[in-house]
Amino acid sequence: MTQEAPLHPSSRLAAIRDFVAHWRGRISFAILDQGFSSTANFLFVVLLANILPIESFGFFSVVWTISLLAEVVTTSLVADPLVELLGRRQGASPQAAAAATESLRASALWVYLALAGAVSVAIAAFGLVALTWSAEFGSLLLCLAIVSPIQRVHALIRRLCYLADRQAVAALAGGSFAATLFVLSAVLALTHLLTSLTALLALAAASMVVVGIGIAHGIIPARRVSRADLIADAQAMLRSGRWMLPANIVHWFSGQGVIPMVAAVAGPAAGGVVRALINIYSPVYQANGAIIVAFSHKFLQAVARSDLAQLRRLGFLSVTPLVILAAGYCAVLLTWPAEVLGLIYGKPEIVAAAPLVWPLAIGVLIDAASQGTGVGLLALGRTRTIFTIRLVSLAVFVASGLVLAPLFGTAGVLWAIVASIATVAALSSVALLRATQPAAGAVAERLSHTS
Repeated sequence: MTQEAPLHPSSRLAAIRDFVAHWRGRISFAILDQGFSSTANFLFVVLLANILPIESFGFFSVVWTISLLAEVVTTSLVADPLVELLGRRQGASPQAAAAATESLRASALWVYLALAGAVSVAIAAFGLVALTWSAEFGSLLLCLAIVSPIQRVHALIRRLCYLADRQAVAALAGGSFAATLFVLSAVLALTHLLTSLTALLALAAASMVVVGIGIAHGIIPARRVSRADLIADAQAMLRSGRWMLPANIVHWFSGQGVIPMVAAVAGPAAGGVVRALINIYSPVYQANGAIIVAFSHKFLQAVARSDLAQLRRLGFLSVTPLVILAAGYCAVLLTWPAEVLGLIYGKPEIVAAAPLVWPLAIGVLIDAASQGTGVGLLALGRTRTIFTIRLVSLAVFVASGLVLAPLFGTAGVLWAIVASIATVAALSSVALLRATQPAAGAVAERLSHTS
């Protein structure tokens, strides 16, 4: 087992130089990728909020949130386990590691498609029921059921770009996604054909471009996998992700799930307002996600070397640029909240919600400070720990919401989310510190342990 020891000054200086070199190289591509994708999604939502009636925008926002829930399922059971599984296989000899990781990535595609198909069936059933309540909402859900597998593979390709240390391909995919979405949204807006339904189709078309780029560059090996290998890989992914699924579903309920909750209680227009406020912070979330994912192959290397001390340093060092970015953005937004909302959206319903940017800003800052510890636990295979932390955070969210929501309405719900995020941050930091403490036992037992 790798014992943790104080870094010699020269070693610390070398670590800093390595960090800076990594920033100039791979993370630059990651910033480009997430910058393209985030800007496209951000401006697309702004366009919809300005053009669509507030109720239609609310319906679109609820369906968007359901799409995120669909992504939670496939990501938890396939993409998240790949962080641990690929790290283990990279510990083999170079030739064996290359073959093993390619086989695993090919298996991931087929398992992903199977799960995405099952999720689409569930969404379609929900859509048929929703048609009896709202034709627009039901039609959006049925459309989502058709395009959801494309969106899910898009997400898998972007994750694999970073795990394979090919951020340049991710940047190409992000730029192509943005260009496609810009062109399609401009055409739809100029021809007065932009509706909630055509907006969903435009997003799917942009995702198809990313899928094509991922296959063309070999990010997902488009080849058959033997039945035995496919079954073994699927079992490994599902075994590793069995705790991540409930953990991420819990996280969804105490995060993006607030949009359908608000829409169910106060109407779709209120859900649209909350979506517009969350969209204001999406550039920070997306950029921070790009930075932390860009470090993911570093976590894989630490796992392959069984270097717990390096894993701990990565968990805490990698959040530095995230916190700086989030703090700068939030400072500008909190200085002129009503002016920014009025400039971007123009709708009085959204501008009136300007005080709600405060709890969201605090939540963004806390979340930025805790993302590295979450990836560190994931790389160690501590999925049951992650689930327990998320479950505690849900209890905090529910308890806080029951007290604050009757007193402050939507603001109370958002402050309950802040309490939940703070709980995750504190418990994740403690769990990573404990998991990377030198102790008796083999590292392999640490990495395979899921509690």
